[in-house]
Amino acid sequence: METSVVWVVYLAAFLLPACLLYWRGAIAWPYHVLCLAVAVAISLVAPPEPWAGPAADLVQGSIVVLFITYGAGGLIFHPHAHHIHIHHHA
Repeated sequence: METSVVWVVYLAAFLLPACLLYWRGAIAWPYHVLCLAVAVAISLVAPPEPWAGPAADLVQGSIVVLFITYGAGGLIFHPHAHHIHIHHHA
């Protein structure tokens, strides 16, 4: 498999959730933790024998990168609660 194809696929798998987080913002933190758990589960599962090969590894790896980026990015850049500023005037 061409190295440039691998780079493009993994870059797309990283940029898609990064742009989604940038434009739409993070959702509730349990969903981001769930994305991280799904990424770990997918990475531990071996593809079925008929699908084994470089293409299956690329698809599985890009899905893992996508879920890790979305899960970790949402936890790292999660918006904090809005602070209410009360101004006291004398």
